[in-house]
Amino acid sequence: MIYNRYEITVPLSCSELLADALAEGGFEGVEVNDGLPLTEAEQKAMFTDIPASLPESDGFSRLEVYVPEGERTDEEIRALIGNAFEEVRPFLPELPAIPQIVSSSTKDEDWANNWKAFFHGFRIGDLKITPSWEREAEEPAAGKASAGMASGEQAAEGESREEPQNDLPGHELFIDPGAAFGTGAHETTRLCIEALQKALQGVKKPESSGAASSNDPPVSSGETATNAAPASSGAVPSNAEPAPSSEAAGKTAAAAAGAAPVLLDIGTGSGILSIVAMLYGARGAVGVDLDPLALQSARENAEKNGIGEDRFLLIRGNLIEEEGLGERLLSLGEGLSDRESFRGFPLICGNLLAEVLIAMAPFIPRLLCHGGLFITSGILKEKVKAVELAFSEAGLVPWHTRILGDWALVTAKKPYPER
Repeated sequence: MIYNRYEITVPLSCSELLADALAEGGFEGVEVNDGLPLTEAEQKAMFTDIPASLPESDGFSRLEVYVPEGERTDEEIRALIGNAFEEVRPFLPELPAIPQIVSSSTKDEDWANNWKAFFHGFRIGDLKITPSWEREAEEPAAGKASAGMASGEQAAEGESREEPQNDLPGHELFIDPGAAFGTGAHETTRLCIEALQKALQGVKKPESSGAASSNDPPVSSGETATNAAPASSGAVPSNAEPAPSSEAAGKTAAAAAGAAPVLLDIGTGSGILSIVAMLYGARGAVGVDLDPLALQSARENAEKNGIGEDRFLLIRGNLIEEEGLGERLLSLGEGLSDRESFRGFPLICGNLLAEVLIAMAPFIPRLLCHGGLFITSGILKEKVKAVELAFSEAGLVPWHTRILGDWALVTAKKPYPER
């Protein structure tokens, strides 16, 4: 469908009243672009990267209305806009005498789904990540083929009836991020997934989960890695596990013992990291996020992968600001664990932002068991040292760092107490 778009420029002080008048005067929706910077409170609530310098507001708002082509003539639309101006003019003496209107046309696009055309299945090591809509498209075709054979169709001579087999062992994960972040395609998610693959090598999976894979994820091109703790982290206590070799980087004490750990996923988003962990042998996961839409997306993705609410617990909250949330998370983790004494999560992951990870660092040691790993990304490579320093000051040992493109992964470890 084609829409006629009308942009109306007015002083900032006029936008709210005029937008209301336009909506009441026959326009179904009004888009307001005021160019005002986000407040400190708004930025804090979003937990997202904001450009260091945004263009300053020019003192004007742009109000946009859309009308389906053919529904009203141009003269009728401009008359409605003029009526709205006259309605609010007694209250807004600064309103222009003549409306400044720019018209154009635009096609109706399904923006919520068009991006799917550019997201296809791919692999990270032995993990195949498949968009859920590709799976849904394949299932009807498979059903038709099965029905055809059942109705008496015969295979041609020499033709095999067997389904084609994937010659690459491993796991398949079905994902639809919805309104949440996390498909596995971004460098930060890939870094976290590869770290989890390594950390969970050797874990004995729950009986219902099948055999664990031992395939080692490949090193991606453009990546550098360091396994020794940086100078800023201080010395590793003598009774702690030594800094890992390149082969063992990221392995937890729980994995070495063969136990199935419970994961804490902070900022779970689409739930992809929790689901990956459970595919690779984690007994369960606790996911926490600020956004209720993210929690809904995580639950739906877990169901797509056969993971129920008994293994994947989801909670809305802010670890930095909510007093008592840490204790609630520990309680949930204890409920998932099969250990007689639950002293913290063996694995915590957070694909967030450097600033958030720095603020969160003091809360993490209480949640980690001794020898447990805090796997983090969402960190621009120039901010690695600041994150490592914050982890060190919180009592963690920065243990493994990897760079992929512009992004970094920092894994920190909670040392064992000195004897």
